[in-house]
Amino acid sequence: MINWNDIKNFDVTDVDLSRIDPTRIDLTRFDLRNIEMPRFEMPDIEMPRFEMPDIEMPRFEMPDVEMPEIDVSVDRVAGFARDAAYAGVGAVVITAQKATERRRELADQVTTQVRKLADSVA
Repeated sequence: MINWNDIKNFDVTDVDLSRIDPTRIDLTRFDLRNIEMPRFEMPDIEMPRFEMPDIEMPRFEMPDVEMPEIDVSVDRVAGFARDAAYAGVGAVVITAQKATERRRELADQVTTQVRKLADSVA
């Protein structure tokens, strides 16, 4: 069983990497289910209690404003809506492409780090 303290106190300067044959690395002996991670308790924090004072908001009258009449054709409004929909779909497509690119970069980084770890463990 791998103990967290053994890993934490392991001195990598004592490992002679020149004697390791990377073709004979056997990672099956590591059972990751038995690794015990350190546990810690979060402290209880009591938040201070306070009461908000009663505040009376000032009252005022809004002036009556008449909306001007706008003469816009239905075709023009439909064109604006169509353009907005195309822009929205385009933004979603670009965002999905960027997310896929970031996912691939992260997978490459993790793969590289796992290979380095496997090389250093072996």
